[in-house]
Amino acid sequence: MGNHDYSEDRNGRLMLEKYFPVSRLQEGLEGSPFTFGGSFDIDNTYYTAEIEGAKLLFLSLSYWSANTDDDPGIQWAQDVIEAHPDHTVLLATHDYMHARDANDPYSNPRINKLLVDPYPNVDLVFTGHNSGSFVADRVTADGSTSYGILTDYQTRPWGGESTRTSAWTPRTACCT
Repeated sequence: MGNHDYSEDRNGRLMLEKYFPVSRLQEGLEGSPFTFGGSFDIDNTYYTAEIEGAKLLFLSLSYWSANTDDDPGIQWAQDVIEAHPDHTVLLATHDYMHARDANDPYSNPRINKLLVDPYPNVDLVFTGHNSGSFVADRVTADGSTSYGILTDYQTRPWGGESTRTSAWTPRTACCT
């Protein structure tokens, strides 16, 4: 969920619950290796899977939760990560990076402070919001490496007319 998916009011969802109810998030996984793990306030969700022996947790954190330090969605995300210490975490959030400064690419450092640095199993953060594309890596407090991938084509003609796909290998940490 991004800032364009809300009205001006915090959590003023425009059509989310009508077109993407939690039941649709659960039912849409049929035939995939993923299991719906849960949601908080419909905006934040997580899924787990085991693929070729790798335990994965895909966690989606909404725009409002990611941009407010004391938002209950942040605590929920921390609880989910802590409950899955043996899973490699792939986090998707709306506003995390920008492509303007290679030495300081983080537009939302609270994500590092609250969700990446404390948890060595958070390997990859996908983000958009800020136009451009960029990849960054950083060594966290425990010495592990976490990667961030910014992909946002909204300022290109027709929104960039493209979709980015990523291939990623857990713990050997490489993205293409």
